[in-house]
Amino acid sequence: MHLPARMDGGPYQPVRPGATCSLTRRVDRPAATLWHHPHPHGATEDHVCRGLAGMVILDDEREAAPPLPRTGRCT
Repeated sequence: MHLPARMDGGPYQPVRPGATCSLTRRVDRPAATLWHHPHPHGATEDHVCRGLAGMVILDDEREAAPPLPRTGRCT
């Protein structure tokens, strides 16, 4: 997802220990599977390899239209 630099984070926008950061943005794109991760200068790869990343799954009406299973277990 493309975000303005002020919302994407980076080494120039640290969140200090004990502090919080809360951003709000309207999502104006179709369904997608995206991911988020930290942007510490020179350490992004290490942080992602250690599991500091997460999924963002966007749904919409078009994605929900096909009669595909929505619950259950993959085997």
